[in-house]
Amino acid sequence: MVTLLRAVPEPHDGDADALLAEFGLSVELLHQVARPGLSKALNRTRAANPGAQSNDLYQDTSEQLRLRLSRTGWEPVSVDQQIRTVHPEGKMAIVVASADHVGSIGGDPKRGPITRPKGPATHGAITASFPISTDGMLNIPELPPAKPQFQELARTAPLWMLLHELTMTGLLLELSQPAGYRSDGRVDKWGPRIVLPQLNAPSDTSMFSDDEGDGFDIPVQPR
Repeated sequence: MVTLLRAVPEPHDGDADALLAEFGLSVELLHQVARPGLSKALNRTRAANPGAQSNDLYQDTSEQLRLRLSRTGWEPVSVDQQIRTVHPEGKMAIVVASADHVGSIGGDPKRGPITRPKGPATHGAITASFPISTDGMLNIPELPPAKPQFQELARTAPLWMLLHELTMTGLLLELSQPAGYRSDGRVDKWGPRIVLPQLNAPSDTSMFSDDEGDGFDIPVQPR
């Protein structure tokens, strides 16, 4: 069982790295995980579908998280059709999620992260007082069957979220443990929070760039 960490009072590199080290993670590693999705999102044009940037960030960051952490023994496991990347010792299981107010700190609860509505897998992980039943363990067709030991770990590993929020200057990030949710399904209460330094936008990309002259004017709101 992982020891609960204190919330980071300020988003300093040293503090975040020290907290992440308990799980074999680092700020640089998580920045590497998020960088491809950020680059793709910032290179979208005005002709992109609404939500394309959010999809880039979620899909690419989820993929990079699994690929990079698999090199150090982490394993993707599906729980109620939610793919979690599970620590080899069961210290945590990570999913990627967008949220508002990422990186906010201080005593105002209204400024804590608030995610998009989540489903029963997330809610069950938050509220369950006993391990998830093996009946809830499903294998998505594209995901190879998890190793038996990871199926066991996935039932008990605390769920953490790699939260991200796109801004005009880059990507806000934090790795935090959800502790409660609202009636509309949005997670708004948190246990330990590890706030990362912002991942700055590459200098050679431009949000909403358009090289094809007069295109479709479809507004895309950063998430």
